[in-house]
Amino acid sequence: VRRWKIEDGQQQGPTMQANIRVFSVVVSQDGRWILTGDHGRTVIVWNATTHEKVLELIEHKHEVCGVDITSDCTRMVSVGGDTVRIFSFPSGTRLFPPSRHHWVCAVKFSPDDSRFASVSTDSGVRVYDTHSGNHIGSITVASAPDTHSVALSPSGKLLACG
Repeated sequence: VRRWKIEDGQQQGPTMQANIRVFSVVVSQDGRWILTGDHGRTVIVWNATTHEKVLELIEHKHEVCGVDITSDCTRMVSVGGDTVRIFSFPSGTRLFPPSRHHWVCAVKFSPDDSRFASVSTDSGVRVYDTHSGNHIGSITVASAPDTHSVALSPSGKLLACG
């Protein structure tokens, strides 16, 4: 995992050595943390300044295809295989039992952190409550096998997937 300065394209600090091929990367809104999800079923939290591993979680049976962190850096979510998992941050404590969602590819918190959405290749999008972990809605996507990403608008009222 590498970090670059956009203005001049220069790599910032040493390469962060992940265990295996990385599928997902997200930077916290405050710029302090980098989260990765990899083929080795691992979520890694990196200190964005020192480039050191702060936390390593192996909670999935399959590769971790998506990760995200709330804007206030109090919760993080990971998806992979057939599970969605939400954790307290920075402790990494699992907050709720895993939610089942077959072949989950991506995940994204809403801008206000109240919800998050996951997308899978079998059934489309599911929306969850961040604070309870409860599944609160679904959107069936006709082209689900070709759906691998999800995004929410700044208002949190519009969801897009593709």
